[in-house]
Amino acid sequence: MTCPPDYSRAEKCLRQHVCSLVHFLCAGLLLIFGLSSANLCQAIEVTVRELGDTALSPSEIVTKIPGDVVAVEVVVDTEGESLSGYSFGISITPGTVTGISEFQVPLPPLMNLGSPTIDEASGTISGIAQVGFFGSLPAGIYVTERIEFLVESLPPQGITIAAGFLAPSESFIVSGDTCPGTLIGCTVTFNSMKIVGGPSVPMLSPFGMFLLIGTILIASGRKLGLKPFDFRATATRGSNLGLVALVGALSLVHPVGSARAVEEGNPMQEYTLDAASPELAEKWGIEVVFIRLTAVDRFLDFRYRVVDAEKAGRLFGPGIKPILIDSSNGRISKVPVPPKLGPMKSTRGRPYEERQYFVFFANQGRAIHAGEEVAVDFGELKISGLKVQ
Repeated sequence: MTCPPDYSRAEKCLRQHVCSLVHFLCAGLLLIFGLSSANLCQAIEVTVRELGDTALSPSEIVTKIPGDVVAVEVVVDTEGESLSGYSFGISITPGTVTGISEFQVPLPPLMNLGSPTIDEASGTISGIAQVGFFGSLPAGIYVTERIEFLVESLPPQGITIAAGFLAPSESFIVSGDTCPGTLIGCTVTFNSMKIVGGPSVPMLSPFGMFLLIGTILIASGRKLGLKPFDFRATATRGSNLGLVALVGALSLVHPVGSARAVEEGNPMQEYTLDAASPELAEKWGIEVVFIRLTAVDRFLDFRYRVVDAEKAGRLFGPGIKPILIDSSNGRISKVPVPPKLGPMKSTRGRPYEERQYFVFFANQGRAIHAGEEVAVDFGELKISGLKVQ
């Protein structure tokens, strides 16, 4: 049996149709798989950042020094999903901070499920939760928490502030299911914030830096042969150079005129006066107005009036760093330094008579209550016997 002359042409055409059908089916399968894969790529992104920053995802590194008040916020990016609720916690490691305060941002129609538990010893805030029983939030970016604390000390590795699931039951609720959990393929990414130590006072010593830079330049010049020394004529000068280098190195460790005594509270007080003492006006040119709790007891507002601008001048200027001392236990509270506002005190300019001035102190953990006694230390002057209102 012989094949018709056009059989090969018909076979070729049939093969083309079969291939087209196979390509169409493959494309359909890939489209279906792609759509299903899109549902498997759902994600929630949670970022811890310093208050005032705008970053959404990268882990942030900020520079602080002991005594700084740090304000952070937690931001949730739902990445295209509606948000019906959440439950997570915060860990601050190592636990070298005090006065941790947590403020939950209301997000109607989500409802607060109670105050979180703050464990200052372990540096954790657990039970952060809101849920919507009668509605949910549209897809978007939301600030859920604001946290403040005082940095007591900074270890070499820094302090890490991270959001995370501290208990098995914690999750986000999106699309009617939990993420991670019952919603297949949904993941949560947590971006942390890290605090590292700022440059110390010794490293900022102008005298030490000048000598160190000078020594480096002289040594570099000798090495490059730019101006060789005549050691026979300058033996004394060479020994002096070694002395200069030694003094420069020592000045970096113990700078001339270091303000550390003021920063640590100036324990060698020259004057200690009671708040009611007439010597405050006679010798220092000020009168105490009051000290009282404010901002839901998170701060202590100290007010005083200048009656003699010349005498009060010693309490004003950029080098004045007041501290508050709890008379019952000696615990020290410092002036908060918000990143956008700077130190919360009005002692930086020159004083004017018959004008009131303020200094705000952080009330760490709301430890100081109305009726208790505190003292305010300006460095040269310590005012004792202040009753908190």
